[in-house]
Amino acid sequence: MILLYGFPYSTNMERIQLSLGHKELDATYVPVPYDDRSLVREVSGQDLVPVIDHGGTIVYDSPAILEYLDEQFPALPLRPPGAGRRAEMSIFIDWFNRVWKVPPNAIEAGARFIVAPNLDEEVVGTAIEHGAVAMPGVRTPTEMVQAHRMGAAMQKLFPAPANGPAYIRAALGPMPFLRLVPTSGVTPENVAQYIAAGVYAVGFVAPLFPPEVLADRDYIEIERLAREALAATNAIQRPDRPTGPDPFALAPADAVTA
Repeated sequence: MILLYGFPYSTNMERIQLSLGHKELDATYVPVPYDDRSLVREVSGQDLVPVIDHGGTIVYDSPAILEYLDEQFPALPLRPPGAGRRAEMSIFIDWFNRVWKVPPNAIEAGARFIVAPNLDEEVVGTAIEHGAVAMPGVRTPTEMVQAHRMGAAMQKLFPAPANGPAYIRAALGPMPFLRLVPTSGVTPENVAQYIAAGVYAVGFVAPLFPPEVLADRDYIEIERLAREALAATNAIQRPDRPTGPDPFALAPADAVTA
């Protein structure tokens, strides 16, 4: 008997379910709530899904489950013959997971915010579908509105234009419903100008992670720089943000509070 623990709509779950179907194996599905992983933790000692229980043998991580199914049920194999071909397949699956499946995997691991340097409708949709907040990267007014219409609760301004505060003020003039979040180009010295321009939030990158500090892995210095940036931000009196009608009235954006 095979018990399969997992979330609904999980791409990793779909991978295992398709594999079970291909091998013509029956399994009993045990749904796991997104906000309560105690059952999975009790069964497997960790929080990620899917997990299978095959007569007391516990296997988790979808590539490991696929290998286990092939070993235990060699009929109708999932992987190609030959050790070399199987190794190639394992390398490809690992690359695919790291490059193309980041949002679902990150959310399954507990992420609540998905931040990207670009605007990708599939990434935004996946984040929203799994209950996470999407903040895609945008630069032009067209991209800003597209991200908002997709349901992105915030829009990351990236890369930062030369005169970031003036650019943001100009964009929010006719589009005050946007929630722009500049990251690149924000420093403790100019953060007040960004906040005065009406940003929804700010992010610090280069000021917190100088190359030499990263090279030395000086995490104490990174913490000091982060505290410095936070103190500079908290010291600013935040003005009223621009207000105006939202022609799209998207619920996902309204759900995020300042």
